[in-house]
Amino acid sequence: EQRQAQDAAEGAYAIARQRYEAGLGNYLNVLTAETNVLAQRRQAVDLAARRLDNQVALMRALGGGYQAAPVNTAAAPAGATAAH
Repeated sequence: EQRQAQDAAEGAYAIARQRYEAGLGNYLNVLTAETNVLAQRRQAVDLAARRLDNQVALMRALGGGYQAAPVNTAAAPAGATAAH
């Protein structure tokens, strides 16, 4: 549902811009549509953050023990292999 709402807002924004560029609409319509797009994006980010918070809360409620995989921030050259 969220993705559909975001797609609809982006479609309305594209139409508002096209109408403005063709001289058929005013810039206020473009700004209103852009505001709706940004609100939908913000809501998507909020939902993702809430999902992550809920996952952490579940892990804690189940006794923890979650070990995140180490993140390798150094990029190895292409074709390089690790020698141990």
